[in-house]
Amino acid sequence: MGGLTDTLKKTKPINQYIKMTSTFNSLWQAFDSILKDNKEAQLQSTEFENYLFTGGIRSGESWKRSFDIDKLKGRNTKKSLHVYISRNTLGFYELIKYAN
Repeated sequence: MGGLTDTLKKTKPINQYIKMTSTFNSLWQAFDSILKDNKEAQLQSTEFENYLFTGGIRSGESWKRSFDIDKLKGRNTKKSLHVYISRNTLGFYELIKYAN
């Protein structure tokens, strides 16, 4: 594969927060999954929570963005939440996210 997959293998996860590819039927399911996982990992990112994604992703295209993490397990941090979502040719959304 290379590229992003190789980068993820070299990245030290924060409390095992790396989520390899998860597949969703809708873009909103992917975003809801991130919010749920953030809550479970006690990861606060005001920037992500306030981000309003109003666009779509066409088949065969992807979207990526990094968000500042305010707190992790109640402690301030200067780390970032990285989100990569692609839409495959079948119309499913694939999500990769990690914090470092």
